[in-house]
Amino acid sequence: MEKKMKFKFDWYSSPDRIEEWLEEMEEQGYNLYKISKLGGIFHFYKGTPRKIKYAIDYYYDAEEDYFNKHRSRGWNLIFRSIGSFVGTSSWYVWTKAYEDVPPKLYSDLDKKDKVKSILFMNLFLFTILVAIFIYLLFTEIRNLFNGYGVDICTIALQIMLLILYLVQLYKRIMYYLRIKNLNK
Repeated sequence: MEKKMKFKFDWYSSPDRIEEWLEEMEEQGYNLYKISKLGGIFHFYKGTPRKIKYAIDYYYDAEEDYFNKHRSRGWNLIFRSIGSFVGTSSWYVWTKAYEDVPPKLYSDLDKKDKVKSILFMNLFLFTILVAIFIYLLFTEIRNLFNGYGVDICTIALQIMLLILYLVQLYKRIMYYLRIKNLNK
């Protein structure tokens, strides 16, 4: 049995694209059988092409009702991320086989509201982090001009982290805009 492993470490910022990619892999006969514990490595085996709908969901403080609701409608949970640092929020990957019309985990309106709340939470967190990094960066630069010993590597690392956070924020905004424009 042929197996294939794919790395997608940044899929949390564009879950819609990962859903599409996973569905395309299934259509090509690469059946997903495992996602690594941290979620960045996808394991497939070569099987038969299938029509599988993937739905990636972010949920805060999921209780048994959350799981029962989706399972009762025929969805199978195949992945749950480790809780985030913000609390007990996690990413979930649900699947459902279908014949003709791909099913939806949520209505388009519910999905738009969910993605909007995720974006605003990320904007709040990223704004705080960016403000901290900018403050630390200016402190290091001020120390450099005042003749104090400054580690150039620290400044370079702060600039790289700031750019990384801004790129992540940009990706999340683009995801929100793609979802916002669904069925317009």
